[in-house]
Amino acid sequence: VNITLGAEDELKYAVALVRPVSIAFEVIKGFKQYKSGVYSSTECGNTPMDVNHAVLAVGYGVENGVPYWLIKNSWGADWGDDGYFKMEMGKNMCGIATCASYPVVA
Repeated sequence: VNITLGAEDELKYAVALVRPVSIAFEVIKGFKQYKSGVYSSTECGNTPMDVNHAVLAVGYGVENGVPYWLIKNSWGADWGDDGYFKMEMGKNMCGIATCASYPVVA
C-alpha cells in the first residue's frame, strides 16, 4: 500500500497499526554524525527526486515538545542511537513521507 505523497497523517496511522513502514528520505551532509535528539534540517528536500536512502519507520513520540518519527536505520547499532534516529514530524522533514509504503499480508 502506497501512502499518499507527503501525508504524514496516513504515515502515522500506518505506523500505529501496521508497523514497520518502509520510507525513504534525503540524507544530507552532516546526517551521518547524528547521535541523539530530534533531527531537523532546513537544507534537505522533500520531493521524490530528493530522497536517497531507505529506512523503516517504527514509531513516533514527542521529545521536549517536538513531535518525531522513530526510525530504524540500516547502518548498524554503532550508528546514531543504537541504530535508530528521531526525525521531526509534521513538516515532511527531508521527504520522510514522500515515498512510504507497507505490504499487505494475506
